[in-house]
Parts: sequence; C-alpha cells; structure tokens
Amino acid sequence: MHKNNVRFSSLRFWLGIGTLLVAIVLLVLFLWLSKSTRLQPPAVKNTSSTVFSSTDDQPFLSAIDDLARKYVHADALERFTEWVSRGSHRWLLTRWEGLYQDPGEVKTFFAACRQLANENPAGYQLLSYVDGSKTNFLLILRQGYVLGSMRLHWVGPEKVQNLPRPILPRIAIIIDDMGMNLPIAKQFVQLSVPLTFSIFPYAPHAREVSRLLRDAGQQVMLHVPMEPHGYPDVDPGPGALLDTMDDQLLLSCFNRELAAVPGIVGINNHMGSRLTENRHIMALFMRCLQGKPLFFVDSRTTAATVAFDEAIKAGIPAGQRDVFLDNVKDEQYILAQIKKLVAIAQIKKTAVGIGHPYPETVAALRHLKRMASDARVNLVPVSKVVEK
Repeated sequence: MHKNNVRFSSLRFWLGIGTLLVAIVLLVLFLWLSKSTRLQPPAVKNTSSTVFSSTDDQPFLSAIDDLARKYVHADALERFTEWVSRGSHRWLLTRWEGLYQDPGEVKTFFAACRQLANENPAGYQLLSYVDGSKTNFLLILRQGYVLGSMRLHWVGPEKVQNLPRPILPRIAIIIDDMGMNLPIAKQFVQLSVPLTFSIFPYAPHAREVSRLLRDAGQQVMLHVPMEPHGYPDVDPGPGALLDTMDDQLLLSCFNRELAAVPGIVGINNHMGSRLTENRHIMALFMRCLQGKPLFFVDSRTTAATVAFDEAIKAGIPAGQRDVFLDNVKDEQYILAQIKKLVAIAQIKKTAVGIGHPYPETVAALRHLKRMASDARVNLVPVSKVVEK
C-alpha cells in the first residue's frame, strides 16, 4: 500500500511538471504569434530615429480639419501638433479640442470622415465613441499609429456664443540690416503685412527709414552691431560693441546707439557670435535695458549664446530667432524656410524668423499672407511673441 502511494505521488509530480512545460510552451508561442501579427510600422532603412508620418499624412489630416470646421463651431475648435516617438519612429501627432451643439452634426461629421478614410488608399482607420458627458472622441490611425485625436465637448448654444476665439499659432518676422537702402524699405511697406524692422544705428538712412516704417504702422528695432568670432577680418560695421571694451566704454557706445534710431520698441544683435557668449557683458547689457520699454531678441548667431538667458534673468521681455529665412538668396529657398517657420510655430505656438532686405526676400514675402492663412497661423509683430 505504501509503495502504491509513492508511485501515485511520483506520477502526479511528473504530470504536474509536464503540464507546466506545456503551459510554458503555449505561452511562448502565444507571445511570439502576438508579436508577429501585431501591426508593424513601415520598413525603414535607417535604424536611427525615422519619421514615420509627417508630410505624407498632412493632406488627409487637413481634410479632416476642414470637415470639422464645416460641421462643428469653428471659433471653438483648436488644432495642436506635436512630435511623438515610438521606438525608432517619430511622427507628427495632430490633436483637436472643440465644442459642439448638435449631436446630429457630430454624427454627420464622423460619417464624412469615415467616407474620406474609405476613399483614401493609405488605409486610415477611424475610431469614434461618446462618453457619459456627451464628449465625442475621434481617433485617426494608420498601421497602428495614432496620427490624430479629436475631442468635442457638448455645450449649450448660449455658451458657444460667449466663447473667446482660439489663439492660433503666431509667427513674427524681423527684417535686419535696415537703413542702408531707402527704395527697398518702400517695397517692404507695399507688402502690407505685419513685419518688424531692425535698423542699423549708423546707417545713412536710419532716421528716414524709421519714420517711413512707423508711419506705415510697422514696428522698428535697433540692430546693434556686436563683435563676431573672426573679428576684425569679419567686420560687424561701425559702432560695434567689442569684447575688449571696458564696461564704461561699452555702455557709452550702446547709449549713443539707442539715441540714433527714433521710435524703437526693441533690440537685436547684428553678428555678435563672440560677444553674446560673454556672460558678464550680456548681463551688463541687459541691466542697461532695465527700466526701458524695450524688449530683446537674440539673433542666435552662435549656439553658445547666453544673451536670451541673461535677458530673462534681468526681467527684460525677450525672444530668440528660430529660422534664418534667406541665408540663400533664392525665392524658392526662402519660401521653404517660411514653411519651416510655420511648422515650428504649429509645434511651439510661436516662432521668430529673420530675413534681410533682399529683392528675393521681398518676392517671397508677397506669398506670406496666403501661406499663413492656409496654415492657420497669425502674422504678428515680434513684440507679440517675446517672453515677458
């Protein structure tokens, strides 16, 4: 009897081991199958961070945006974009937040979106649902990646009427090196777009250009020459603030420049790749601006600049350049740089571009109003985007 019990216990032990092994094999098989059948991103050649979806999906997402503005309250719909990553893939995610009054209109909108997706060969998937608070959700996917998400909140008609208009992304463009050429200043005025112009303190037409631009309703700044790397072979022009100046001389030169251009609202640096790396001088420079109704824009002529940081520390309203528009004097290149500026604004909410008084820049900026309108960004003077 004792031997039978031992034999039976041994049999139960080995049966248990066998069952466990089978379970492990099944689990491994399940995980392998799950991984192999999971929606995979498109094959990529580069193992570093690869853009999965950016410009390719933007026409479809823009069409969704157009439908949303047709069927829901346009003034209460805001669109945001941000870069997101999964593994080695990086893509642009679009989010919408909005309000609606009529559930029937939302159903019609979602149906129109599905029809749009069905007609598109890229294989977009749309998922929609509504929660208990009547908030409608829409997810836009391709190959398992969420490209867009929309949230529409229900409100009564009287609430929608009192809603403020959404704040669109804003771009500001500074035109540097002004005051040397009066005719081209007049060409910029004829564009009738809000730009900001930075004038050399000792330019031959500095005062005349300042008056012309201000009479046209444009903002003017002081374009302060500062020492670059490579000075004196690289010449910033007359009146440059130099790294070798003592504090008293530097402030004296700067104060003379402040008085040279009437009506300025702010300052940015011309060149200055060496001087803007000098923390002591930048702190001194910003202290000189304290108490004056002026802002500072760092042109960022060096990656090691400390000018913006010192301005913020000193309590000076400040901004910094995001894109140089016309390093290449070619209209198509400049238009591409404007598109880059718009894309940055759609992510950061604001962006600052810097251009120069070139005929090619004037030609490109003739398209600026349309480009901004198509991208739903606002053109503003640079004073509207500085950090206070």
